[in-house]
Amino acid sequence: MVNAQLSHLIELQEIDTRILEIGRSINDIPRRLREAESSLQSSHDALKKTEQQRDALEKKKREKERALDDANEKIVKLKSRTGEIKTNKEYQALLREIEAVERERSLIEDEIIALMVDADSLQRQIRAAEDDFRKRMEEVEARKKRISEEQERLETHLLSLQDTRKKIRSMIDGEIYDEYIQLIDDPSHRVNEDGTYNLSETQARAILDLRLQRLTAMGVKEITDELETLAGRITDYLDIL
Repeated sequence: MVNAQLSHLIELQEIDTRILEIGRSINDIPRRLREAESSLQSSHDALKKTEQQRDALEKKKREKERALDDANEKIVKLKSRTGEIKTNKEYQALLREIEAVERERSLIEDEIIALMVDADSLQRQIRAAEDDFRKRMEEVEARKKRISEEQERLETHLLSLQDTRKKIRSMIDGEIYDEYIQLIDDPSHRVNEDGTYNLSETQARAILDLRLQRLTAMGVKEITDELETLAGRITDYLDIL
């Protein structure tokens, strides 16, 4: 009887520890999902940043193209004034002005070419970032699926353990069970760093010893009852003989 109670108590402690571990794993699932989403967010942010750089560069290129149009228009206007020139001095001055605008136009054209090269490089980066984002999204979705499946398995296992716990609990003496609960709920009871507790066989025996006399008395009564039954059978056999 005592050994049976001790065995049930130790088994209950092992199940309780497992229930705590599973509960902790289930409670950690939201954090793991957020972590998965976070890794996807970083890839998304990198893509958006590259797209913003591309957009800023395109804006600058359009500004340079407008400046180039203005320069071409200015050159056309300046050249249209050649018919109005009356002196060589005026002609030389007009030529210098046209040359200055042409140099400015040449610089603008060089800047536009450089911007186009940069835009092409950024576009390649964007395609690579898009591929990386799609790849990460697939990985995250697969990871989230695995986590969800794991959660379902854990919850199913938890329900099974809880059912098993009820059965074991029903086989433990009520007062012994109360002592067990008080022990694990006692703030002074040593708890592991991860929040679990380990009820050793010595600790379990300490609980049982509190009810040892009552249990022993129960054992004596069982033996007495068995002896009385056996004596009755012997009397019956003697009467038959």
